[in-house]
Amino acid sequence: MDLYKYCDKNGVNILRHKVLKISPIDEFNDPFEFKLAKSDDEYINKAVDAAYKYQKESYRMVCFTAQDNNLILWSHYARNHTGILIKFNTKLIIVDDVKVSERLEKVIYSNDMIKIPENN
Repeated sequence: MDLYKYCDKNGVNILRHKVLKISPIDEFNDPFEFKLAKSDDEYINKAVDAAYKYQKESYRMVCFTAQDNNLILWSHYARNHTGILIKFNTKLIIVDDVKVSERLEKVIYSNDMIKIPENN
């Protein structure tokens, strides 16, 4: 499977050094990314915050796209169309003896955060 990464001019370093930055989830540009839910109940919010803290400390991620010519991605991630687009064959990338293609998950976006009702 071919996937793409839009990069600014420093994306050349990915090719030069054959290294990708794998980021903690709290470094993403969307402040609501990985926020599980919200509630009016302070105890539920504490549990949600604890789950987020665990994810933040335990997981890292690198993001790709299946789109090879998206104007919004060119504008945002490739510094207003001045960067580069790198194509990856995920079947050839191996991390910890596992092909990356076996670890890929499609991101599903939602306009609404899950609302957990209070437990009365």
